[in-house]
Amino acid sequence: MLPVHNLRVYLKGTLGEYLTHWLDTIPGRVKGSTVYRYRILVNTHMIPCLGTKKLAELKPDAIAAFYAERQKSGLSPTTVQLIHTTLRKALGDAVEYGYIAFNPVARVKPPRRAEFEPRVLTSQEVQHILSTADVAGDRLAGLWWLLALTGARIGELLTLQWDAVSWGRRRIAITRSLSIDAQKKPIIDTPKTTRGRRAVSLDQDAMDALRRHRARQNADKLKLGPDYDDHGLVFASAVGTPMSERNAIREFKEALERAEFSKEDRERIRIHDLRHFHITEAAYAGANVKALSARVGHASVAFTLDRYAHAIEAGDRDVADAMSRRLRAAQDADDQSEGDAAPTGTDQG
Repeated sequence: MLPVHNLRVYLKGTLGEYLTHWLDTIPGRVKGSTVYRYRILVNTHMIPCLGTKKLAELKPDAIAAFYAERQKSGLSPTTVQLIHTTLRKALGDAVEYGYIAFNPVARVKPPRRAEFEPRVLTSQEVQHILSTADVAGDRLAGLWWLLALTGARIGELLTLQWDAVSWGRRRIAITRSLSIDAQKKPIIDTPKTTRGRRAVSLDQDAMDALRRHRARQNADKLKLGPDYDDHGLVFASAVGTPMSERNAIREFKEALERAEFSKEDRERIRIHDLRHFHITEAAYAGANVKALSARVGHASVAFTLDRYAHAIEAGDRDVADAMSRRLRAAQDADDQSEGDAAPTGTDQG
């Protein structure tokens, strides 16, 4: 926390002075990636535009004008919303510390963020990406397979180690995730949510993809010998070291190009869309929502229900229709049986 004896300083001081000191209190309270984002937003936008204003005199109208100016300068509503969230957090702490009486940001509505419309992949398209990667000898074909067949996050699979693969039980244990520290250096961190630590079952296709990937990786180890820096990672760089998410995304875009997706599609399709595909297809198939939410490490079942409501409702209708068809089939069989057993009218006496 900021020291209480600085109260007079902040009553008279500027927002820029407060935010500078506030950033120093953040490490250890939030993840390194969050610290990095806070620093970028504070130093790039808040301090240059609002830094000279007195902390105790900052009013909601000045903040609203700041948001409008940032949008006019070309920032997206999404970025302005991130600025809003960060500034609200910072000034919320100032209220807690007793530096200001109320949080002016809480009285300002940020611009509405346009909902991102992902390029939804079909089963045929995903299968084409995977088979093309296999045929081309794509070094990361196994990664694309597991993203599509497990719904795991890319950061979770990039930190997966071979000792977390249970060949006999056909499952992987997800206990870590790739992140960045306050200096934007890659680090191994805890999963994104408290439910992120989980075991994920694999089907036969996923197991086969892992075996092919392991054989390819073992060949790389033999070829490079002592130059292969083995970290025990399932999905590593060509020399065995941890791979950044940025590099994985670049190679995924190359996989899309090999699969002959248009330039427009390659720009819209994200590596995350393989996870989105898995969850959507499972929901359409009528998967148990609680089990699906746990499988993909969502923060709550409520989040899964809200985010994938359209697919879950469609899957639920399919289950209802299937149940109805089974009951009708049973009734038809019962009617047929009664018809076969009916008396013929012949006098048996």
